[in-house]
Amino acid sequence: MSVVNTNVSAAVAQAALTKNERALGSAMEQLSTGSKINSASDDAAGLAMAAKFTAQIKGLDMAVKNANDAVSMISTAEGALDEVATMLQRMRELAVQSSNGTVTTEDRSYMDLEYQALDDEIHRIANNTQWNGENILDGKAGKDGVNGTSSPRVTFQVSANFSDGAEVKGHAGIGPGTYTDIDSLEAALNKAGSGGSTNWAIDKVGTAAAATGAGTAALVADQTYTFESGTSGSTVTFVMPHASQVAAGQELAPQAAVTAGTASDVITVDFGNLTTDMATVKTSQVDTQQNSNEAINTLDEAIKAVNNQRATFGSASNRLEHAVDNMTNIQNNAEASRSRIIDTDYAETTTELAKAQIIAQAGTAMLAQANQSSQSVLSLLR
Repeated sequence: MSVVNTNVSAAVAQAALTKNERALGSAMEQLSTGSKINSASDDAAGLAMAAKFTAQIKGLDMAVKNANDAVSMISTAEGALDEVATMLQRMRELAVQSSNGTVTTEDRSYMDLEYQALDDEIHRIANNTQWNGENILDGKAGKDGVNGTSSPRVTFQVSANFSDGAEVKGHAGIGPGTYTDIDSLEAALNKAGSGGSTNWAIDKVGTAAAATGAGTAALVADQTYTFESGTSGSTVTFVMPHASQVAAGQELAPQAAVTAGTASDVITVDFGNLTTDMATVKTSQVDTQQNSNEAINTLDEAIKAVNNQRATFGSASNRLEHAVDNMTNIQNNAEASRSRIIDTDYAETTTELAKAQIIAQAGTAMLAQANQSSQSVLSLLR
């Protein structure tokens, strides 16, 4: 059918050109940006997945930095203990020498002079070793103590994730277990006799003083329970887990104060208290044969304490290094996964670009032919 007002062939060619123009523009955008997802309309699901991978990758990158900082902090503390260990060995030499009966009182006074100087340096190191402006060997490293007090435990975030449910664990001598009410928790605490304290009784529920008869009240998820010892006056606080952490039919188990993150999110290192460990050394002397003999035993205990702390640092440092290697591996694989989702495949896209360009040229030619086809109508009007 020969018509003039409606050129169907031209309309079809124009629609094809419009569609091809979008494909051409998309290919050029992908090649110029290096990303095949430049807006949500390109791939909504892929964009969401890429965003999650990006969060994980950036979090892992920072977690690796956290772990490396932790290794640096531990290395600083361990280096200080290395010097302390060397001085303790020298002090023990002096104690053994002074304990010999061939040594005169005057000789012992000279030995004790060096002995006390070394002791002073040990305590100076204990009170002045810092990392990032914070003391790390005097029992004040970290701020994760029970009831808001400072403790020597430092928690390192070594994960891209965080969970606000703390690790369920025992405290004050109570191991992991199940407790139905305040009485059962109170009984377990008294049975443990933690720190020699006895006569533990409920003191507060949350921030309020415990009501009369609260001992039979059922434990509640997300609630805190504070107990006080009738003999020492000390207190311990338990935080019950979130309800979502308690399996159906399982009773609530106590944990010690809220810990940031779960066991898989953090690594906690006990930096100890060198000042306390060296307290008995501070009062020891080698000015007499008897004092020297006693100093030998005192120094043996001090050396043992330093060795234990150094072993803690060494094992934690090794663990952190493995954590870094694992996180780096996860990060690399996450980046590869994200790349497969959002990065432009240049071999494929350049092929699509060439195809779109050829189709654009052919479509333009066909549109021109379609526009000329109506000219044949004029021959019918002659």
